[in-house]
Amino acid sequence: MDEVFTRQAGLPAGSRQQPVDCEDGRSCQNQGEALIIEEEENFRPTDADSHHGNELRESKEICHIRIACGNVQTLPVSHKNSRNSAISSYCNKYNIDLLGMNELNRYWKKLQAEDHLHNRFEGTWEDMHCIVGYNVTDENWDSDFQIGGTAQISINQAAHRVVSSGQDPSNLGRWVWTRMIGKGGLHFRVVTLY
Repeated sequence: MDEVFTRQAGLPAGSRQQPVDCEDGRSCQNQGEALIIEEEENFRPTDADSHHGNELRESKEICHIRIACGNVQTLPVSHKNSRNSAISSYCNKYNIDLLGMNELNRYWKKLQAEDHLHNRFEGTWEDMHCIVGYNVTDENWDSDFQIGGTAQISINQAAHRVVSSGQDPSNLGRWVWTRMIGKGGLHFRVVTLY
């Protein structure tokens, strides 16, 4: 599986810590975020990053919907980061129709509009539907880094089949769901949880 879904983030145990300086000149909200930024620059795949689960073939049956799910272990803040193109390349290479992601570690309200998930991938595919879940119960959150979160991206024909979508009613970002209509008017729901 692509390295973006399998790398280990190396977060230190414990809760939020004092702000530290990040390489890009801004102040990171905790040491875990600073470590992740450093690791994004220095990451090299190892044996620990081996594939888990069924091997995907690049081709798939036309009438099938391919669903993939992965722990992204912190989505980059910027839409310009190369990890975003790694995600879209993975989806294109393996003909992914719906991508479920967890542990995005982002407080989306603090990000610029162009860095929101649906804007990062705008124009990448013919059509796309995104749903993002994160903890919105703490209105005083002061960082763009927030542990947890879930998301789904429905791509191309799968996006045309979306009827509705949502997240857990507690607004903690523990899960998101997308309901689609299939052949013969049958509905099915895909849930991504963390």
